[in-house]
Amino acid sequence: MNLKNNLINLLGVMAVIFLAIGITLLNTEEPSWAGNEKAYAGITSGVILIALRFVMKKKAREEDSGSDQNSK
Repeated sequence: MNLKNNLINLLGVMAVIFLAIGITLLNTEEPSWAGNEKAYAGITSGVILIALRFVMKKKAREEDSGSDQNSK
């Protein structure tokens, strides 16, 4: 379970890094796709990683509660 927690935490850190880079690169003066490809890619990657982290965390909790019930 410790490896899963480390992976979940790593996904969270990566998501924050991608979001920070994407927001930093975002050019709000010219919000066109042409100048902001990297920013949009970073923001999208960060959002996807946050969603993946949420799903993995929920699945890990369900597996933990299932293993606790089986051990009783």
